[in-house]
Amino acid sequence: MTWETGNRKKMLLSYVPVAVLIVLASFRLIQSYRTNWQIDFLAYMDVSRAVIKNLDPYDIKNLIYFPQDRLPVSYPGISIFFIPFIMMGKTAAVTVFFILNTAAAFGLYYILLKATGIWNKIDFKKPNRYFFLFWMLGFVYINSQPVLTCLRHGQIAIIVSLGMLLLLVELKCRWKALLFSFAAVLKFSMLTLFGPLLFAKGRYFLCITAFILFIIISSTPLIFGVNLITLYSDYINELSAQINGGFNTYSQSGYNMLHLSCFRINLFNILLKMIFALLFIHVLYQEWHKPSFSLNLLLFVFSCSMLLSYHRVYDLCAVNAILAIKFILFIEQRQYIHCAIAGGLMLFFIIPQSIFLRICSIIGKLPCSDRIFCLSDYYQGIPNLFPLLPLIVMAITVWSWILYMKAEPDFEFEGKNYVENAPEPVAG
Repeated sequence: MTWETGNRKKMLLSYVPVAVLIVLASFRLIQSYRTNWQIDFLAYMDVSRAVIKNLDPYDIKNLIYFPQDRLPVSYPGISIFFIPFIMMGKTAAVTVFFILNTAAAFGLYYILLKATGIWNKIDFKKPNRYFFLFWMLGFVYINSQPVLTCLRHGQIAIIVSLGMLLLLVELKCRWKALLFSFAAVLKFSMLTLFGPLLFAKGRYFLCITAFILFIIISSTPLIFGVNLITLYSDYINELSAQINGGFNTYSQSGYNMLHLSCFRINLFNILLKMIFALLFIHVLYQEWHKPSFSLNLLLFVFSCSMLLSYHRVYDLCAVNAILAIKFILFIEQRQYIHCAIAGGLMLFFIIPQSIFLRICSIIGKLPCSDRIFCLSDYYQGIPNLFPLLPLIVMAITVWSWILYMKAEPDFEFEGKNYVENAPEPVAG
């Protein structure tokens, strides 16, 4: 057998399992598209359509896409971005947005691989360990609860996460300001800690410019003759009603919520929020005017922000992507305990939702569960759903804080173009 024949066989043996992973992932994505209504995307379209027509978007009779008996709580400032989708019509818009959202999910994974230099270590002609890690972790990432739920719901968390990460690579400041304001308008709740972190690191011009652009974009309903005071008052009232006793509470729809409102005694929620807020303030102090952003820092900030304000599992896409990158770096550094933690978390998130919900239901039936935690009534016919996700996010936040405090940065974003001049990774 010649060397060339042996190399072909090796390539074949390497790409066969890769082809299986691609087929399985494609099947899951197609199934996600065909069996889900992208309910949140329809809510964005409905609110945008009502604003453009100068109708009250928080009056259910003005909604034609959103197939629910409750009102959506989409931020009305997004309306101008959804004009192209409204012009397409519902069917085409849902398809195009699903494709864009899927591309953003792959883009998020690619940007992290490219920025950390791992992409350049992958040999597609002579498969090495980075080749197999790339495909295996990519499969786990794209099939995770955060990514699939985001795609199924038609949420914008992936697009916002991608925009946030692009702020850390080489781009002209005006593009960063546009990205920052775009991300804030789409989902400002994901920037509650990231924004102050940018400001603490001295990105004053970026933050101030992005804030001004956020105000300008949020004012665009004026173009359609909308009364901004009435519009945003109605938005705040509806959002407040749904979070404080309405649909968006743990008792009614907490099956995939993340924030700290899961304890039945609210004092526990307040105390835990204060503890994690103090951890963030301490990290903010440590990062004051430091120019770079380590992966450990980003993992902590992104996971901590999930606990302090209203979030659901689809907002964890960036956290899950960073876990994949950390897994590779931990292998490089022979940090096998941390590698096992990162791998275990990714495996947890790949549990199919139906199985995950049944696990939550079993835990919810244990003695005293309902006395300590707020259980969701039911979802998909499954009752007594225990809020497991916020406990997992708390664990990720504590672990990432320990990594941030105890380990040397394994990689740091400096706003330069990837890693041509970056130092080799050091520790943890």
